[in-house]
Amino acid sequence: MEYATYSFCMAEHGGTHVDAPIHFNENGWTLVEIPDSHMIDVPAAIIDVQEDVFSSPSPDAFTLQVQHILKHESQHGKIPSKSVVLVHTGWSRFWPDKQTYLGWTNSTNSSKPILNFPGYIGNNGGNLPVHVFFGERQIYNIENVANLHLVLNAVNKKGKLCDGFSSNLRLFVLPIKITGATGGPARILAYC
Repeated sequence: MEYATYSFCMAEHGGTHVDAPIHFNENGWTLVEIPDSHMIDVPAAIIDVQEDVFSSPSPDAFTLQVQHILKHESQHGKIPSKSVVLVHTGWSRFWPDKQTYLGWTNSTNSSKPILNFPGYIGNNGGNLPVHVFFGERQIYNIENVANLHLVLNAVNKKGKLCDGFSSNLRLFVLPIKITGATGGPARILAYC
């Protein structure tokens, strides 16, 4: 009997991936220590800021502000507790142009106090103060989310987000589980 098998090598923090809290907190959870309840069938919200990003004189310097979160909540209702927040910046349009895509210099702390969720999803990895803030609180990050625009388009086809209730959006965050890992590639499944 014959069989097929392959070997592969990859970085923990490439493509769509989860940053475990230990990535910026030496006492944080590793990837396998993040409770499944924080990743399986969790509530989510998508904050769409791409219009603000690209109407800015310096799109690569855009930062998520409290006003963006409050605007989202005024249109779609309060973000449910323990939600994963997906921030749709539209920056993925520059993938795979490394120079443009990785040139984002986002480094604000201004939106952190209002965010108190088990996960945060952004389109960049350059915001180190936010990484530290979340890592200290055992909150994971998800970066380089592929096809987030397709999720946003699908849920918006039903009218408002998921029939008017952002709490109807749910995620399965499925990272590769590697013992001791500071992060790992992930598949993100969304449904309403």
